[in-house]
Amino acid sequence: MIKIIRNRGTGKTTDLIYLAKDSNSTIVSACPEYVIQKAYDLGVTGIKVINYNQYFNSADKNPLEKYMIDDLNDGFLRAVASRCNFDYDNLAGFTLTTD
Repeated sequence: MIKIIRNRGTGKTTDLIYLAKDSNSTIVSACPEYVIQKAYDLGVTGIKVINYNQYFNSADKNPLEKYMIDDLNDGFLRAVASRCNFDYDNLAGFTLTTD
């Protein structure tokens, strides 16, 4: 599992976009529009970006799909706990802000 843990504004999402592209992983974000715009600005195409609800509604459908969480935070962890159907093996990576 890839872990990108650095301070705010250090390129974690940028790195995650490139890694998701290389590994054909889906990015899960609280704000998919931001990630899509960032990928567009970087010239990265062909990545899939979904929000938390889409993740929880689709994670059971394809057990082989890999996911990367952008800015793993309390909101995501609360969403995980509330659904209790989280499969840790599907988590391919995440970013985390240290501040």
